[in-house]
Amino acid sequence: MNFKIILALLACFLAHPVSAEFIRDGELYLGAAGYLFDSDRNLEEGLSFEAGFERPLSSDLSWDLWFSMYNADGKRGGPDSRTKRLSPGVLYHLNEGNTRAFLSAGMGHQKFDLKSSSKVKETAIHLGLGVKAYQDTNYIFRGELLALHGADHEQTDLGVRMTLGYSFGREFIREAPEPEPEPIPEPEPEPEPEPEPEPEPIPEPEPEPEPEPTDEDLDGVFDDTDLCPGTNPSFRVDETGCAVMLTKQVAITMDIKFAAKSDELTLEYYPEVKKIADFMKEVVSTTLTVEGHTDYQGSRRYNLKLSQRRAESVRRVLVDEFGIAEERVAAKGFGEEQPIADNETEDGRAKNRRVVAVLEAQVTKEALR
Repeated sequence: MNFKIILALLACFLAHPVSAEFIRDGELYLGAAGYLFDSDRNLEEGLSFEAGFERPLSSDLSWDLWFSMYNADGKRGGPDSRTKRLSPGVLYHLNEGNTRAFLSAGMGHQKFDLKSSSKVKETAIHLGLGVKAYQDTNYIFRGELLALHGADHEQTDLGVRMTLGYSFGREFIREAPEPEPEPIPEPEPEPEPEPEPEPEPIPEPEPEPEPEPTDEDLDGVFDDTDLCPGTNPSFRVDETGCAVMLTKQVAITMDIKFAAKSDELTLEYYPEVKKIADFMKEVVSTTLTVEGHTDYQGSRRYNLKLSQRRAESVRRVLVDEFGIAEERVAAKGFGEEQPIADNETEDGRAKNRRVVAVLEAQVTKEALR
């Protein structure tokens, strides 16, 4: 391995069409490091310029690439050295939150240009332990303890790296003020009943014995004037014997929670889904959009896909288990963009891992007595 091969591979990767997406989710670092060299190198301690780039592979795992350049004076009259190193590697984060500890490892190439002497090239294996502190902006402080082992000459150097970074993909969510409640509209006044027309005069017939009036459906309106015979006696009726119809606005809400990084709908939430399904069967004109959400753990792309899978899992239960037609139910994931609680606490993140839906419709039914 040498610098030309590593630089050629890096140039090919950055020229790939996905490089814009590659940069968008990454973290760029600049800073310095101090190194204590193996005694066999015969070099004084050195201070280096450090530049690095990191990109997440998952919520816990990332890869990074570092370039280091520094000068070191020779000990006991030995030659001075100008050193360059290119080190690709991986990071494993030990926790979540704004302060994250990590372990790092990798293998790269370093070259010692010894003045008045030959050049020394070798493969360098590095191990590290560090911490990253994310600020309320996109800036990051990163500190790291390093051990670098030159595999070709069996020499081990120690270092401390301090850098300042910038995150291209991290977003910080601030609480928005609660919206003012919408004013409750005043009920519209009931229309005044139309005046009944005056009956036309009927010539008096010869007096006949009047039959006893009957009310077969027991709705309080005699059969001879009942326009709706057979009305259920529990319904309220008008003067014609027909049921009085009432129209009201009905809203049904569904709220389902999920475990972290999971899209599995557990049986405890089936009653929530059944409540929506029963209403859609009763009011066949309704349609529904199931909305999926996540907390902020993981990358934005991963959370968007996870929220879509959560919404789809609820949609599949409505269609497959409760028989709702597919065209009446849609699913949409919003990722981490619409939190309802603080993502910095476990309880807040649990509330944000959710699938919700609100179903509203006007329902017309017979009024009960």
